[in-house]
Amino acid sequence: MIKITKNELADFFQNYPLYSKIQFLELNEEDEDFSFFSFFEDKAYKFYCPFEKDYHTFKIQKKWGDQFSIRADYVHEFSLDNESKLNFSFHLISKCQSCDNKMDLLLNIFTLTPIIKGEKVPIIYLRKIGQLPAFERNPEKIVLDYLNEEDKENYKKALSNLSSSYGIGAFAYLRRVIENEIKNIVKDLSQLEFDGSEKVKQAWLEYEQNHQMANLIENINPYIPSSLKEIGDNPIKLLYQQLSGGIHEYSEDECLEKAKQIDVLMRYVIRKVNSEKYELNDVRKAMNTLKK
Repeated sequence: MIKITKNELADFFQNYPLYSKIQFLELNEEDEDFSFFSFFEDKAYKFYCPFEKDYHTFKIQKKWGDQFSIRADYVHEFSLDNESKLNFSFHLISKCQSCDNKMDLLLNIFTLTPIIKGEKVPIIYLRKIGQLPAFERNPEKIVLDYLNEEDKENYKKALSNLSSSYGIGAFAYLRRVIENEIKNIVKDLSQLEFDGSEKVKQAWLEYEQNHQMANLIENINPYIPSSLKEIGDNPIKLLYQQLSGGIHEYSEDECLEKAKQIDVLMRYVIRKVNSEKYELNDVRKAMNTLKK
């Protein structure tokens, strides 16, 4: 039997939007059986508690009544759809371990291929189809403050699309944000002091004359601050590369995955640049004060 780990399940509840799926269970031996409700009991994950307005541990409660179980060699027909695929939905309750605030979860267990009597049960997947309080991706304050007004709205729309697993919409809005904000990021870099900063300043001045963004990204590539290089690549260049190609070249799932990773990378870059920007401002202020 191969089943989802506690950490994978916690990540699924914490970070996956509605309608996302994850590989859940594989039964390999004929005599193996699995009780779904028993498995979920006491599983824990971190989530935002709207009552306490902070992140706390939620723990799934015991499911009373009839138990839903499955065997490698037998699946009850009530849990099959009209194509003989496993398709069973159920409700679970979890509670905040700090205040007992309740969260309702509606989950769906399914297979991608039919279950054939006498044959091994296909891989079983888990899908989140309902959640109350609703799953939301809240923008970080430091990121939201960095964006201009237009991009604030586009970023909120992107996160809203991510919350409901609408990949094409999320990807489209994030591309708009990148297209605008990458210029602000490079402009802020050009005002910092670091090894290679003069080259970045020069590249920015050239961009202000010719407005050739591709040249700007290539020209600053060898000279970005070491704080941005610590992940092993140039994240600004990688973000810029997401603007090439048409959105509809990718499937809905590909757009969703790209949008998730763009959001992670964009937040990382903004935090780093913003941190260095304000650190430099504090240093300059301190120096000016001491000169008096």
